[in-house]
Amino acid sequence: MELAHDLGFNVIKRMVLRALESDECDELECMAYNVSLDFILKLFRKYSSLKKVSIWSNTNRITFSEENRSEILDFVEKKKINFFHISENLTPIHGKLYAFKKNKSIQFLAVGSPNLTENSNHNFESLIYVEDRSLCEEILSEIPQLYTDLNFSPETTIPIQLDKIPAPEITMDPKFLDGLWKHQSEIVMWLANKRLSIVNIPPGTGKTKIAFTYLRYMFERDLDLTAIVLVPTTTLVTQWQKRLTNAGISNLEWGTDLSGLGSYFADPGLKVLVTLYSRFFKQYREYQKRAKIIKPNLLLVLDECHNSYGHIEDLLEFKNIMESFGGAVYGIGLSATIDSFKEDEVRNFINIMGGNANRFEISLQRFYSYWNMLNSTKVLKPINYTPIKYCLTAPEMEELKEFSKKIAIQIGKKTVLGPTVPTAAIKRARWLRGLPGGVITLKNYIMTHMDYFSDRATIIFVQTNKIAEDLRDFITKQPGWNPEASAYVYDSSKNEDYLSYALTQFKKHLGFCLISEKMLSEGFDLPKVDRVILHGSDKSPRDWIQKIGRALRYDKETPNSIAEIVDVVFCDPVREPLSLEKERYECLTAISN
Repeated sequence: MELAHDLGFNVIKRMVLRALESDECDELECMAYNVSLDFILKLFRKYSSLKKVSIWSNTNRITFSEENRSEILDFVEKKKINFFHISENLTPIHGKLYAFKKNKSIQFLAVGSPNLTENSNHNFESLIYVEDRSLCEEILSEIPQLYTDLNFSPETTIPIQLDKIPAPEITMDPKFLDGLWKHQSEIVMWLANKRLSIVNIPPGTGKTKIAFTYLRYMFERDLDLTAIVLVPTTTLVTQWQKRLTNAGISNLEWGTDLSGLGSYFADPGLKVLVTLYSRFFKQYREYQKRAKIIKPNLLLVLDECHNSYGHIEDLLEFKNIMESFGGAVYGIGLSATIDSFKEDEVRNFINIMGGNANRFEISLQRFYSYWNMLNSTKVLKPINYTPIKYCLTAPEMEELKEFSKKIAIQIGKKTVLGPTVPTAAIKRARWLRGLPGGVITLKNYIMTHMDYFSDRATIIFVQTNKIAEDLRDFITKQPGWNPEASAYVYDSSKNEDYLSYALTQFKKHLGFCLISEKMLSEGFDLPKVDRVILHGSDKSPRDWIQKIGRALRYDKETPNSIAEIVDVVFCDPVREPLSLEKERYECLTAISN
């Protein structure tokens, strides 16, 4: 197939002349890294036939001139300009694609290097023109599914920098930035200008330090401010209280009820309550009855904020009622991933926290490719990634297709902006990770690598307690198993004495700790971990990030150590990773040594 091309200066200008003058197109759908709304406004002014422009871009790369704000907003209100934008911290959209339509029928595609800005005409750029309309439709139709596979959920709201008049920039005293890594400094300075925020960065990169620094800054800024810290485990309650006490910040534990907190309610200013999510959501209305009298300004810290899912409406009610008392409410959510199969929960949480413009996200791949290089000592260890592939059989592929059909039916249609990821997606994940072939593949790897487990700490994340018990028995019966090592199943069904003993043995650094899917991925006091083995997930498409975080943290005692990540990857019969495995496989492959 012969393709037309153009290169040099003014390629955007020539593309526009062809589309809007020669071909008299009336609609443009563009994907670009930089998009100038001033340039789009100029097109609307010049070509009265142009009816609609849809923009797929990064939030922070959609620019405009202040004098054009009102006119641009008018075009947005009339649906002549439509947005599908994502946070640049999530993934930069570097692809440039322009689809021109006439009477809703695509005329041609232009793919190449230039952005949709006037400046692109001043650069040496190139474009390839796709004339075959059926091929154009095929290319366009793949984009929404690609976004879905990559777990992108573009915002269709107006980008925050256009929607609101920018507030005066707040500067932070440099003393708060002492001792912070580069990414921590940038995030803390960003937080100074936010009332609500989400900090979504990889495990081991100091989320708690960021929140703690922000808390100290806010306490100095507002002497009437109080804070509530929500955490998922009692271990994190203890860790937060110890840290606050060492810093001289008055704190109390919000226990099974509000008794014993008289000193707090007498004067909550510059005091911190630390409690579990479960306690908070049972008792927040009782807290509000007392807070109604004292009307405090409040900072709510949501550590591992995805634990609020299932209580989003309660969270919104708490925020609204506290604000109705007349005090200011600030909030910061912390997590390595806010992802969930229940996408409506994710969207609702982001909306409550002010939208994607209030979310600072650094992907794991972005952290390794950029942020990890900025400090004299790297924040995270290098990764050695070993994928072990299990290829589904033909009958298993057919069963997978049936699951996928059910998911498509529940979603209603394949679109970037579909409603919620349904329960069928969770059932599919559980079925896939429970396939006997995946367990056999893992056992085969263990048999041939027993020497790796004799003196190094390994965590194996598995799907169920049954698989964990089976693996433990399999490992301890292998000829190469070190009898002085320890292999334990760490699961919530065990009693406290067993769990405590298992952790004690694990901390001796002699061997395994086998665990079920929902345990130990966050909020546990573990020693350094040399290796993480992944065998599935059913809580979230990205909870693997939490799990491998156990091995990523830099170790001062062994500065040259490497994080070993072994991953059971489910593939089709020709060894290509399944679509729901691709993001993890491609990300870990990209950052591996």
